[in-house]
Amino acid sequence: MLKPKFADLKSARLAYVEAGTGDPVVLVHGAFSDHRFWAMQIQELAKTHRCLAIDLRYYGASWMEPADAYSLTTHAEEISEFIASVAGAPAHVVATSYGSAVALVWAAANPQACASLFLNEPALVSLVTQAEDLAVLRRARAAWAPVFAALADGDSVLAVRLFCDWTAFPDGFESLPADVQAIFIDNARTVSLAFTAPPPKVVANDLRCITVPVTLSVGARTSPFFLVQVQAAHRALAQSRLVEIADSHHAAPLQSAAAFNNALRHHLLATR
Repeated sequence: MLKPKFADLKSARLAYVEAGTGDPVVLVHGAFSDHRFWAMQIQELAKTHRCLAIDLRYYGASWMEPADAYSLTTHAEEISEFIASVAGAPAHVVATSYGSAVALVWAAANPQACASLFLNEPALVSLVTQAEDLAVLRRARAAWAPVFAALADGDSVLAVRLFCDWTAFPDGFESLPADVQAIFIDNARTVSLAFTAPPPKVVANDLRCITVPVTLSVGARTSPFFLVQVQAAHRALAQSRLVEIADSHHAAPLQSAAAFNNALRHHLLATR
């Protein structure tokens, strides 16, 4: 297991792990997670690249104050500072879910620092504008009621378990390996922060300046909630391609690591 390092940025102290040499690849986890999510990707990528997997503020071993700074903007700004001061630009960014939304906001604000993007199912609801897709989001959010009930009872661990079930992990949270369960349980403290954060304001036009190669991956069995967001991002990006990861739902890097890593390898080779 890699030992975390710490980057003392102007805004926060962020933890990260590093392996390999070569062009920098920064890996950004999703909600209720941390750098451990990328264990199977780091092992592969470190053979050819310098991999840096970060813990966003509030996650893992990173700084957790102040609570009211949790936002997409905060995380994108800190990724920007981390890449400039630690990883070095231009950097390839690999991200998943909420982390993919962070990466898009960062790349739009810093196109010169971005070499390419490989984004698994970006969760950016503000890109969704079509009426039928908005209806999909509303129906899916109605199923969050048990998560909110657990939070109201002060049980963040139950809330994160229920949310993982909702994202369509095969057979639910209990089917996950113990080390994967530990990632989500260790970060359960962030569930209430994520659900009370300011809503994103990013619209499709904000992403037009991203002209580097972008690959969007989507699980073959992902839920309609995530699928409509992936499709909206695909329409918004000028240079994106869409790849399907077999035998996976929302968490393809965990569920189908070999297929995900193969798609990622092809993406990086194409950017040389």
